Amino acid sequence: MNCYICGEKSWIELKDFHKESVLLICKPCGNLCHRVEEQDEKVLLDFYRKEYRKAPNHINLITTGNKMLYHEAFLKDFLEGKKGLSCADIGAATGYFLAWLKKLGHRVTGTEYTTTFRRVSEHFYGIPLTEELQSDRSYDLISIYHTLEHLSKPDEKIKRYLEVLKDDGRIYIACPYWLEEIWEPSGTPISTFENWFHKNHINLFSRNQLKNIFRKLGLYWEKENYTYYGQTYLLRRGEKKTIEQEDWQRVLDILTKVKTAIEFYSKGKFKQATEIYPDFPDAHTRLILGTYSKEPERQIDAWESLPEKIKQNFHIRSSKMGWLIQRQEFEKALVLGEEILKDKPNCDTLNNIALCLTRLGRYKEAMSIFSVIASRNPTVWTSSTDLTLWCAAQMPSWDERAMDQAKDMLFKEALNTGKIKVELKDETSEVNSEGLSSKEIPMGGVVSGISDGTHGNGPDGIYPKQGIETVRDSAS
Repeated sequence: MNCYICGEKSWIELKDFHKESVLLICKPCGNLCHRVEEQDEKVLLDFYRKEYRKAPNHINLITTGNKMLYHEAFLKDFLEGKKGLSCADIGAATGYFLAWLKKLGHRVTGTEYTTTFRRVSEHFYGIPLTEELQSDRSYDLISIYHTLEHLSKPDEKIKRYLEVLKDDGRIYIACPYWLEEIWEPSGTPISTFENWFHKNHINLFSRNQLKNIFRKLGLYWEKENYTYYGQTYLLRRGEKKTIEQEDWQRVLDILTKVKTAIEFYSKGKFKQATEIYPDFPDAHTRLILGTYSKEPERQIDAWESLPEKIKQNFHIRSSKMGWLIQRQEFEKALVLGEEILKDKPNCDTLNNIALCLTRLGRYKEAMSIFSVIASRNPTVWTSSTDLTLWCAAQMPSWDERAMDQAKDMLFKEALNTGKIKVELKDETSEVNSEGLSSKEIPMGGVVSGISDGTHGNGPDGIYPKQGIETVRDSAS
């Protein structure tokens, strides 16, 4: 087996690291991968055809809906103002991405080995797929989205696609990355070493090693992102460059620490896991939210003392946002949520933002967000719709607003003419009034013009009633 990065055959075999596979580290360049022999490729392809994925369901639609948020954000600048591009998707899954491109007015085709996915692409999205890319045409955009980690000889595959890419075309590549933060971009908790280094991901790219393939093939990454869903690149033709080798012993050392940290984590020893491998977001959040759950001050210190490298990690910030909401620090949670959305658009953060807005009495804004969430995620349609209706029920109708305006006008007139006197007695903002008889207020005996804008309890009691200050006349 030749290394697809440097072409050498000098490997370090790690037979005892993985329970289901043999891991290899290339001695000359430090590349890490699973061992796949030449004769194994046919078996691998047959596995993808028949066994890799069963029939998709609504959960698959939710997953692809989340991915579409990333596609839309990452490709916005490239696609803006363009029509009629020739686009191909390698490993197109159910065809959801191609269906989106087609709606934008582009010509699409794609490949997929998994039989169930090809059927869904054709009969659900109306996009027939083939197993291999048509080579009798050229393409403006070729997508290899979370597929390259599954392909043997990934350098040769990309080189083949370059042959049918137009001179000014782009290749769109995304895949997971390893040997840096221990985190799964799909959101699935990392339970075991084998779970994260899954044998179906035969290429275990670090950021540098994937870029080494680009350097080797003469691809220039004009755009990159590491927060959407693993590592994501938009590439065009450039000059070939020398690969940047890594020390295989350093790779082995990192791998050993990763394995040990995950073992501690799986046993609930989160402190030990973070000490062995500090760049482990899930271990930090489990430590802060679980182990330190009854020690608020310690939680605050733990958030602040996180390693700088992972403070911006999506899991870290999402967990902290949930923590702020539990502490009813809604303004802070809202600011953090808006920062998260700029880096990684997603429905969970949108939902938390909408909940914060309801707590702050900003119902109209919350309603629009709940509506978006309901359209994106069918499993939360009921709850999002309930919350939308609840928000609508909290806002006064036109006649209530007119009544409040009339009261405010009368109250201000009484203040200006000296019929009412308001005195702030102490720091609690207790309000006393005098000099105004209830008979002199046409709207009744209680002036309730001072309010924080929140009323009553929401669904399931999650919106507690806030204190409403009232100004009463001397006779009440």
